[in-house]
Amino acid sequence: MKTLLTLFKTNDSFTPLIARLTLGLVMFPHGAQKALGWFGGYGYSGTMNFFTGQLHIPALFACLAIAAEFAGSIGLITGFFSRVCAFGIAVVMLVATLLVHASNGIFMNWSGNQKGEGFEYHLLAIGLALVVILSGAGKWSIDRLLTRRLDVQRGIIPDPDLRLPSDIRLAQQDGEPNPYQLNAAPGLPESKRIGQQGARGVT
Repeated sequence: MKTLLTLFKTNDSFTPLIARLTLGLVMFPHGAQKALGWFGGYGYSGTMNFFTGQLHIPALFACLAIAAEFAGSIGLITGFFSRVCAFGIAVVMLVATLLVHASNGIFMNWSGNQKGEGFEYHLLAIGLALVVILSGAGKWSIDRLLTRRLDVQRGIIPDPDLRLPSDIRLAQQDGEPNPYQLNAAPGLPESKRIGQQGARGVT
């Protein structure tokens, strides 16, 4: 339970919301390229062959990398297990930087004169991932809903669906006096009115 609370815990802030949506929406096409062959990608089989054949990445880690980009981006967009998804994407970006892009310098191949792409994109992705890892999913996320539900179960916050006796009001028919509007002296506190009401046998 404590581990789940740590993973889900987040506030109702817009800052992590912006970070996770930006990272998730940017990463989704790349993940879909590798997992489904969308957006001109090679699909799962082609990507696995490239990772294991040319980059010599073990099949397990290659599969995890594809899952991190594809499932992780969906998790970020929906705000579900956002810290885990952000961590997976950050690891993928770090490994890609070290294995492929570091030798090309920091800049992307804007002019077409470099041998390959630099790693400035990967740094931005890692930075956004760190925001989510530290702050959680933020506003409008499944993690936020789960956090509130777990807090209710632990008694930290009251259950918004539970109506206390003080919240119950009798249905008032047209023309009938409201039994909670007592003929008390003007300015009498509500707590004393309720006390009078109980003394008169009103239920």
